[in-house]
Parts: sequence; C-alpha cells; structure tokens
Amino acid sequence: MPAWKYVLDEQAFAAFQEARGADRQILIRAFEELRSHPTKEGVWQSRDEHGRDVQVDLFGKFLVHYWDDFLAKELRIVRIVRRS
Repeated sequence: MPAWKYVLDEQAFAAFQEARGADRQILIRAFEELRSHPTKEGVWQSRDEHGRDVQVDLFGKFLVHYWDDFLAKELRIVRIVRRS
C-alpha cells in the first residue's frame, strides 16, 4: 500500500511560510500526524464550496482544515488559521 502524502493549497502554504521557529515545528508535527492518520475526524467539521466534508482540528495555536482524497492517497490541507 503506497504511503499517504500531504498536499497544501495556496492559503495553507502561505500560512506555513509565515510561521517561524516553534510555530513551524507545530505545523510540521501536525502534517505528519495527519498523514499518519489521514481519515482522522477533526474536532469540528465544515463543508467547502463543493459540498465536501472538511475536518478542522486544533494543533497548538493553529486550526488546520483538511480532507482526505482516499483514491489519490493524499491528505489535502486547505486552510491554516492562527488563533489569537
């Protein structure tokens, strides 16, 4: 079985680029945890503009929005929001 990989969309990638030091490490650990458990349900759920279920989970001070593309074996990270 091929390993899952994570894919960041533009907004998520921009948020990752802005993160520095410990915050960036929190996000890297979050991506790795999600990749290891790609069908993990988030703490919250929402729907995107296509009606797709999007999971939302909290990692440190970040809300990470994601969905799993089971056929492609990709975890799509679509949004990262830093909580104040």
